[in-house]
Amino acid sequence: MSGKKNVEVSQRYFSTRDLAFVAVICAMITAVVIVSHRLAAPFLCIPGAIQVSSALFVGIVTAIGLAKVKKVGTFTLIGIIRGLIAGFIIPAMPILFLAVAAGGIFADGVTKLFRADYSEEKFIISACGCYTFARAVVAMGMTAVLGLPRAILSPYVILAVSLVCFALGGIGGYVGTRIAKELKEAGVMG
Repeated sequence: MSGKKNVEVSQRYFSTRDLAFVAVICAMITAVVIVSHRLAAPFLCIPGAIQVSSALFVGIVTAIGLAKVKKVGTFTLIGIIRGLIAGFIIPAMPILFLAVAAGGIFADGVTKLFRADYSEEKFIISACGCYTFARAVVAMGMTAVLGLPRAILSPYVILAVSLVCFALGGIGGYVGTRIAKELKEAGVMG
């Protein structure tokens, strides 16, 4: 009886190993986002270029993390940690923190809505898409509300960019699950 209870508890709560792996994934995502944003810098005149530039790569790295940890709440944790990290690196803390944290909460919420966790590939892929979608909606919506670039004010542009981010995040999630599967088969990731 006690053994079954311990397995149940370990599946519900984050272990120290899970938290360490989430921290590594957050660092990797931050590095990927910084590089992709630098590459997208010449295209800043195009609304949503920043969100679109990192969606695929964020999906890949995050899917690897979700394939390892498999617990609902992982995306929220990643979102909050990434939001805090982004706030220290880039001065637009409130917008970035809200966008990244909202993306994580939305992805976990959609997964929880289906009473699932991240043990199946389809939920990892959909969560990666949902994360990048919500992140783009909140980031561009907050930018529009605060009256920053005028071109972003159109709800159609926000919707179009968010749908592109959803697709790229889902594709990144698919690629990331394939990479995680290969890493597990090679014995690199448990």
